[in-house]
Amino acid sequence: MHKKSVAPTFYSGPARRPASSPSSDDVFLTLQKWTADRSLHLMELPDDVLYLLFRYLDLTSLGRLCQVCRKLRRLIQTDSVWLPFSKHQLVIRQQGRPLQCRTCLPSLKEQCRMASNWTKGINREITIVRHHSRQLPWMQYDEIDSKMMWVSTGESINCYQVLSNGLFQEDKRRKLGPLHGDVTRFVVKDSLVVSGCREGSLFGWHSDTGKRLFCYVNVHTEDTQCVDFHGDLMVSGSRDATLKILSIEEQYNRNPIRTTLRAEDRVWSVSMAPDGSTFASGSAGCNSSYPLIIWDLCKGVMDCSLGQDHRRGAGILDLKYETPDILLSCGYDSYLRLWDLRTEKCEMMWEEPFDSAVYCVKTDGDCAMLTGTARHGMTRLWDKRAPKSVQLYYAGHRSSPVYSLAFDCSHLYLALDISISMLDFSVYK
Repeated sequence: MHKKSVAPTFYSGPARRPASSPSSDDVFLTLQKWTADRSLHLMELPDDVLYLLFRYLDLTSLGRLCQVCRKLRRLIQTDSVWLPFSKHQLVIRQQGRPLQCRTCLPSLKEQCRMASNWTKGINREITIVRHHSRQLPWMQYDEIDSKMMWVSTGESINCYQVLSNGLFQEDKRRKLGPLHGDVTRFVVKDSLVVSGCREGSLFGWHSDTGKRLFCYVNVHTEDTQCVDFHGDLMVSGSRDATLKILSIEEQYNRNPIRTTLRAEDRVWSVSMAPDGSTFASGSAGCNSSYPLIIWDLCKGVMDCSLGQDHRRGAGILDLKYETPDILLSCGYDSYLRLWDLRTEKCEMMWEEPFDSAVYCVKTDGDCAMLTGTARHGMTRLWDKRAPKSVQLYYAGHRSSPVYSLAFDCSHLYLALDISISMLDFSVYK
C-alpha cells in the first residue's frame, strides 16, 4: 500500500512575522519535502514563509510583486517588510509630536518612499502664504496640536490649520496681536504663546483661546531679539546686551523680572534645556571671545562658556537643545555644531559649502537635521552620521534668507521674506 503523504504544518497566525520565525534552511527543507509529491504555488505558502521570502528581495522586486494581487500587496505594505530598508535610509521622523497624532503617520513603506524623495531632491514647491511687504517671519508648529502652524507677520502672529495636503487654512479666531512693534521671535508650547517684539516688550497668550495673559512693556531698552520659557520661568535676550529671567505667574505681573544678566555683546538667540535646569545664549561674537554661554537658570549665574574658536563677528543665530546635555548651534560662521555640555566640547561640526550664514536649524530628534541659509531660499538636509550634506533645496525663486523652517516626514515649510513656501515630498516620480 502506498503511504498517504501529509502536508507539513505551518504557522497560521496573524500577518506579522512571529518573533521565532523559521530559518531559511528550515523553510528550504520543508518546501523540498512538500514539492516532492505535488506542485507548489506561491500563493499557497503561509504568510510567515512569504515574509521570509520578502527579506531576499530588493525595492524594485517588492514594487513589482505588489502588482500581482491584493494579498501580496497587503502583506508587502506591512511595516515589518520595510523595517530593514528604513535602517539604511535617512527616514525623516516626526519626534516631539503628540501621541494621538502618531496614528495619523504614513506607513513605513510610504516613509521610505518619501525618504528617497528627500535624498534625491524630488519635490513640488507651492507658495501657500504671500506677504504684501518684506518681512522677517518666524514659524513654529504647535506642540500640543500638530495640525496648527503659527507664523509671525509684522506686528501679529497668525494661526493656520495644516490640511491633509499640507496647505494652510487661516484660523482668524486665534490671531494674536497687534503688538507694540514687529514680532521678532516667539515660542509655542504648553498651551502658551510667548513673543518678543522690536519695541523691547514681551507678550503671552493662551494658544487655545487667544486670550492675552500678560504684557510686559519696556523689559529691554532695545529690541527683544529672542525668548524661551520652561514652566513658570521665561528668558529673553536683547540687542542691549542683557538677558532677563522673568516670571510668568500672575502674582508677579507687577514686577516680573527676577534676574538681569549682563552679556558682553548683543544677544541673538536663547534656548532653554528640556529639563529647565539651564539655558543657552548666543551673542553676536564681536566683543566677547565666547559667543555661546550656558547659564544656570536657578542660580542665575554662568555655568560655562563655549565657542572660543569662533571667528570674530561669527555670532550664534539659532540654538536647539536635543537633550539636556546635547545642544545644536548655528550662525554667521557657516557652521552647524553639536555640543556635549558634559565635556564642554564641540563633538561634531558641519560646514555650509557655499560659505553662507546659517540662520536656523531644526532636527527630528534622530539623525536628520535641516538648516536654513542666508541666500537664495536655500535649505540643506544633513545626516548626523555623515560629514557632508545629503541634499539642498531652493525655494522662493529669489534671493531671500530662510528665517525659519518647520517640517514633517512629507512637507518642508520655509519662512522667506515675502512668502511662506512649501516643498511637498509626497509626490510620485
